[in-house]
Amino acid sequence: MYEGGGALGDVLEAARERAFVGRVGELALFRSALAGDPGSCPVHYLHGPGGIGKSTLLRRFAREARRAGRAVEVDGRTVVPTPQGFARAVGEAVGEPGLVLIVDTFEHCQGLESWLYEQFLLGLPAGSVVVIAGRRAPDVRWTSDAGWADLLRVTALRNLPPEDAARLLHARGLGTGAHQALLSFTGGNPLALTLAAAVAAREEAAREQAVREEGVTSGWKPSRDVIATLLSQLLGDIPSVAHRRALEICAHTYVTSETLLRALMGEEAPELFAWLRQQPYIEPTDAGLVPHDVVREALEADLRWRDPEGFADMHRTVHQYVLDRLRAAPEEKMLPATSSLLYLYRREASANFRKWREGGLVEDGFYEEADRGRVLELAEIAEGAESAAICRFWLDRQPEGFRVYRSTHTGEIVAFFAWLRLREPSDPGIDPVVEAAWAHARSTAPLRPGEHMSMSVSAAHFPDRFLAQKRSPRSGW
Repeated sequence: MYEGGGALGDVLEAARERAFVGRVGELALFRSALAGDPGSCPVHYLHGPGGIGKSTLLRRFAREARRAGRAVEVDGRTVVPTPQGFARAVGEAVGEPGLVLIVDTFEHCQGLESWLYEQFLLGLPAGSVVVIAGRRAPDVRWTSDAGWADLLRVTALRNLPPEDAARLLHARGLGTGAHQALLSFTGGNPLALTLAAAVAAREEAAREQAVREEGVTSGWKPSRDVIATLLSQLLGDIPSVAHRRALEICAHTYVTSETLLRALMGEEAPELFAWLRQQPYIEPTDAGLVPHDVVREALEADLRWRDPEGFADMHRTVHQYVLDRLRAAPEEKMLPATSSLLYLYRREASANFRKWREGGLVEDGFYEEADRGRVLELAEIAEGAESAAICRFWLDRQPEGFRVYRSTHTGEIVAFFAWLRLREPSDPGIDPVVEAAWAHARSTAPLRPGEHMSMSVSAAHFPDRFLAQKRSPRSGW
């Protein structure tokens, strides 16, 4: 509650100051430009999807610039999108030495970009600093211009890293008990964190009461209001039902290619894929398109609630496509191909392994004989000597079915995974889980000549199976 004297605006600024977290690198670059340090760039272009924190960061920039009496702020939403309209918004300050021009929501006047870098910026006095922020990346003609190489700094804003996201939640008054659930849902997106924290903080007391009185232990889940607000802020206008469908498919699948869209949506696929590719919340990868985590989670949660039958139908269709691709995959691509199928069941499987890999914490590679000792060590850490003995049995017989996962920071093997190809039962008493799988297969669908049974020895099929972390052991064999 606000109490005491002073201007309300000052109180608001102080509250924003306390709530601001992270963006250390971006702040350092701006302060260097503001100070006129040698080698600093006078023009900074920030881009990223809605909710990533562009406006919050620009407010921080403006606050620091105002202390030096140099800030001019322009909001692209209120600018008449013509050269004359933009010039009027900047005003007479355009000719003042040491100008700091801060332009937010530039996507609303993106058509001025060529004029901006070919004419307007060139007329600013030496010593000026310009910061432009919008959802779209700058035009390649600008970034590839050799003349601008030492003058322009382009920054793609990303989600907050876990430590900064936790600090934001703490600043919002949220206890640590709810942090993991919120971080998992939001992926570190600042807007999602803020909205979810506001709801979770109100619910925290009631949830703690339920835990004490009824033993309820379910964690935080996003409310309908949170999801609806996120979608409207993150996605903006969606042109058609088909575009919405393409987004939902993209959210549900591990990675989306034009081939996948064509199989599911027919001849509209090229147009829809091109549209997806242009969206600021979609990242292109070597294999196809991947949405930002918070967009993926919000779309999935909204469709599950809004149209459960439609969600189930889409899931069945995607599942069949992915399964057909998996069956057709050559031997050397079998393990990577399983990722797309396992991803469809990511909520039923242990989440830690996938988060490690997708978060860039580990990189996978083929098992080599030199890795044997570490793999056996991990199996024993997880569940003891008996599990290590089972692991040794399969390493001796199917070493080609193993993959190891190394920490990207230390290079140490922190996890392993196996895809066993079973053509006949192993000796009794060796692996009780494999024996149970054979018993189930014989009673339900016995193998026909030429067929084999594949078994993923991982969290995907047997919770926490075959996965260990030295600092926090998980169950293994």
